[in-house]
Amino acid sequence: THMTRVQMVDSEQQLQFSTLHRFLRSRHVSAQLASRVKRNAQFIMDQRRSSIEEGEVLLLPLLSEPLRVDLHFEMYSGALSVHPLFKYYSAYKDTCIRRLCHKGVSAVHFAKGDVLFTARDKADPPQMWVLRTGSLSYQHDSSLTHSVAAGECVSESALWAHWKHRGTLVASSECRLITVDARRLRQHAQRAFRTDDTAHPGNYARWYVENVRELPTEDLSDLDMGFAIDDWLDAHAGSYRRLSGRRGGSFGRGSHVALPNLPTTSARGHFF
Repeated sequence: THMTRVQMVDSEQQLQFSTLHRFLRSRHVSAQLASRVKRNAQFIMDQRRSSIEEGEVLLLPLLSEPLRVDLHFEMYSGALSVHPLFKYYSAYKDTCIRRLCHKGVSAVHFAKGDVLFTARDKADPPQMWVLRTGSLSYQHDSSLTHSVAAGECVSESALWAHWKHRGTLVASSECRLITVDARRLRQHAQRAFRTDDTAHPGNYARWYVENVRELPTEDLSDLDMGFAIDDWLDAHAGSYRRLSGRRGGSFGRGSHVALPNLPTTSARGHFF
């Protein structure tokens, strides 16, 4: 019966926590760290009980490849579309985004107190984060703290440049995110875009890196740095105005230029 299965799961969970407790005690793990480990383990257990992970559905790998591409596109494209560039690509360059959602986007979740990255660490693997539910706390190198809410992107710079994080990101509640893999994005963009397409991600990457290079070091951040992305799309993607309802606007800080040899900094372009 259903009740019997629930009791079996609870019994197994208790056994796992008892084993974890003995392991931590035998390794003389501090009480503070042990508490964090147990809290995270409890979070994972709760997540498994409340939701089904893709890897648990044994039938999914048996589906045809095109069907799984469609499935992943529906699962992830909505979350990606909080960023204007990916919103445009989803509407008008969906071949790239479909492939990206299938192979380059992952769903992750964290418990309260989990550290996603720390200041001065290299973004490895290079990826952008999009918060779907919950909240994050970002402490910049300058010690200023910012709250990150659902629908915000973090570490976009890692998609376009060799990036070292400018602050520390911590989960301030249980949260769910998706990650966008920079290497997969580059791979699928090279296959899906013509080289003369003005809206090519490589052109956007050049413009983005140029914006980063113009900022004072103390203004660099893993959060939104205020670049005029809508204006760039207005200038390079003719159909973007119809999608966004915009009537035009000035160009952003940077411009579409062929960059010279970039110096070795925290924002040395890698996409193009």
